[in-house]
Amino acid sequence: MTKTARFLLWFCRHFTREELGEIIARLHQILSEREQEVKPREDFKAKHPHCREFHVGPLAPLGGLSVLVSPAPAPDSRQFLSDYETRRGGTLAPVRRREGKPVAK
Repeated sequence: MTKTARFLLWFCRHFTREELGEIIARLHQILSEREQEVKPREDFKAKHPHCREFHVGPLAPLGGLSVLVSPAPAPDSRQFLSDYETRRGGTLAPVRRREGKPVAK
């Protein structure tokens, strides 16, 4: 259901037949430009020509870079531990929790 149809249903639910007749007569006067104080919103587009003009480009902006960047290798804990032992000359102490118990491997 369009916005216009929902709006008309709302109008019909909230106004009587006589009130709807008055509304229609008043709208007809406004549309025929007999009333200068009430103007339709046609001037909005002239004041704001670029409002709601959003266009999506055909390609993603960073689409070409995915080919150039290789994914990072997954970390290997065994390799890390052996590198640590060779650099530091000893084993890495296990992580301790606040209770003082080491984390299980």
